[in-house]
Amino acid sequence: MKPSNYILVTFFVFIVGCSLVLFISSLSHKNDNILTNKEYLFEDVSINVIVAEPEVLIRIHTAHKNSVSIHYPVNEIEPEKFYRINNDTLYVSRMALQNRDNRRVDIYTTNVRLVIAKNSSDIRITSFFSDKLGINAEQAKIEIFNTSIDEIVIQANHSNISMYSNNKSASIFAKLENESTFRAESKDIGKINVEKDESSRYSVY
Repeated sequence: MKPSNYILVTFFVFIVGCSLVLFISSLSHKNDNILTNKEYLFEDVSINVIVAEPEVLIRIHTAHKNSVSIHYPVNEIEPEKFYRINNDTLYVSRMALQNRDNRRVDIYTTNVRLVIAKNSSDIRITSFFSDKLGINAEQAKIEIFNTSIDEIVIQANHSNISMYSNNKSASIFAKLENESTFRAESKDIGKINVEKDESSRYSVY
């Protein structure tokens, strides 16, 4: 075979090999975006406190039963246990949340009164209904929307708290420290009281 033919064959094999690698890679990436879920029910357990450990992404909802549901890619094995319960407190860890872009935890609760968010955790409270809720945020991000909570008490340290549309509350108290921010849409909210240091800021619109 002529040297030029060897070059052509080598080049052809190289192109086919690259195309195959890219095709397999695209299939793997596609499966990363297809999620399945696993639900864990807590029967005869009262959950009053939720603790989000560092770098956890969770969503909290009101429901008629206490449960946790984890969403993860279909091409991965079922995650190891990522939560524990101590008395009335549910702890959610990062163990099952290595890739925060395509893994999350939904918590469905009947009577949560306090949410504690630790370093770099990301919490969304939505479709949540209660007479009172406390939020303690430490270097965390919390978004609240589509809720009805009579009284909300927030303590934020180097954290960002946002209350978007469709929130109803008679009273909100927020204490902001160390470059914390608090944003709230005032429609359907009664009294808002904010205490802050010089490095923190808030806006009500």
